[in-house]
Amino acid sequence: MEFEEYLEDLTNFVLQIAPHKYLVDTLNEIRQRAEDGDIEPDDLLELFESTHIAEITSYGQIAQNKVNTIRVLEDKIQGYDEDEAELHEVIENSPWLVDPTWQPLSSEKSISTVRSAFEDWYEVEHGEDITTTSIGELESKIPDFVMLEMRGAVRVVEIKRPSYTFQDSDFERFKNYVDVFDEFFEKNSEFREDFPDEARFTIIADDMDLNSIYEDAYENLTQDGPVTGRKSWQDLLDDAKKHHQHFLEAEEQVPNVDEDAFTGISTRRDEE
Repeated sequence: MEFEEYLEDLTNFVLQIAPHKYLVDTLNEIRQRAEDGDIEPDDLLELFESTHIAEITSYGQIAQNKVNTIRVLEDKIQGYDEDEAELHEVIENSPWLVDPTWQPLSSEKSISTVRSAFEDWYEVEHGEDITTTSIGELESKIPDFVMLEMRGAVRVVEIKRPSYTFQDSDFERFKNYVDVFDEFFEKNSEFREDFPDEARFTIIADDMDLNSIYEDAYENLTQDGPVTGRKSWQDLLDDAKKHHQHFLEAEEQVPNVDEDAFTGISTRRDEE
C-alpha cells in the first residue's frame, strides 16, 4: 500500500473514534496536506511529536485489533472445527473477551511469575503436571485452564468447546481447582501484593447440567465464593460486541480498508 493510501485508511478509521476535537482537526490537516502532496515523512513525525497524534493512532490500532479479534472469535464459534487449542489462545491473548471492562493492573511479568510458581507448586504438592497457558513451548497442548490477570486478581478460566455441556465430573475437577488456589495463596502469600483478590473463576461452557448437590454447591460458590459464573460462547461474543459497538460501527463506515492497514506505520525514508 502506498504511503498516501495507508494514511487515508488510518485517518478515516481514527476520525470515527477520536474523542477530542483538537486531535480530529490535526488529523484533517494531515490528510489535507497529504492530498495536496505537501507532506513528507519528517513533517509527519513533527506533527506526531507536537500534538501527540501517535497516542491517538495507537488507540486506533488497538480499536482495529479488537474489531479483528471479535471477527475471529465469531468465525471460530460459528465454524468450530474441533481445534480447541485455538479457542484457548484467542481467550488468553484477549482477556477482555471474558470481561470487556478488563484493564491490565500489573505487568505481564507478574502473571507469568505466579503462573510458573503455581505450576511448580502444584506438581510438588499434588504429584502431577498442570498446564495453565496455551502460549509458549506447550502451545500444542490444551491447558487444564488458563490464568489471566484482571483487576488485581488471577482470573482462572475453565474453557469448554462450543456446544459442550458442563457436567458433574467437570464440576468435581473445577471445585478442586478452587480449593487448590485457596491453598496456594495461603502458602505463597507474597503473591497477594500483586493479586490482593487472589483467584476468581469463570466457566466458559454453552450449557450446564449438574445434579442437585453439585448445583447447590455451584450456587454457593457464585453467591458467596470466588466464582463469577458461567458464560456461553455467544455470551462472550454478544458482550464484546456490545462494549465495542462504537469500534464496530466505525469500521463499517470506513471505505476500502485493507486488512493490513493498521499493522503499523513507518516514516523512515529508506523504507518508502
